Parts: sequence; structure tokens; C-alpha cells
Amino acid sequence: PPEPLAGACSLKVTYVFAIPASWSLARKRDALAGRLPATSARTGDLDNLTKLLLDGLEDAGWVANDSVVVELDARKIYGERAGYMVSLRLLP
Repeated sequence: PPEPLAGACSLKVTYVFAIPASWSLARKRDALAGRLPATSARTGDLDNLTKLLLDGLEDAGWVANDSVVVELDARKIYGERAGYMVSLRLLP
């Protein structure tokens, strides 16, 4: 944005982790269908991942301070490829 968001914001983030190649086809299907939660130690702690994201949003100038995020929806899932999806919006 032209200026960092300074008002109350809502953040929704989904962290997507690649399915290990060593997993069986049945286990891969379960992971893609959402029947296998991303609880492996390799996926990291949800709170730590989100803290890094909030710090990055502040450093990149998207928010004036990470304290403006007052609403949070965060989850970890498995997918075909690793990545993340982020939605940040200013609350009314």
C-alpha cells in the first residue's frame, strides 16, 4: 500500500506444507483431503510462523505496527506445493 495500515486489521493466513515424497499414496490422499493435520515438527509452530509473518508485514511496510492486527485466523495444511496465502484487511 502507499502507506502502512495504521487502523485495526484482520489477518487470515494459511501455511501450506509440501507432502513428503516418502509418504504412501494413501497417506498423501488423506493429507490433500484435509484428513491429516499438519502437525509434524517439520511444519513449525503456528504461533512462531505467524509472529514471523507479522514482523515481515511490518518490515515491508504493510502495517505500521504488528499490534494493529486485532483479528487473526491462522492454519497449517498440506498441499501439492509449499507456500502461504495471506489476506490482510482494514476493519471498519
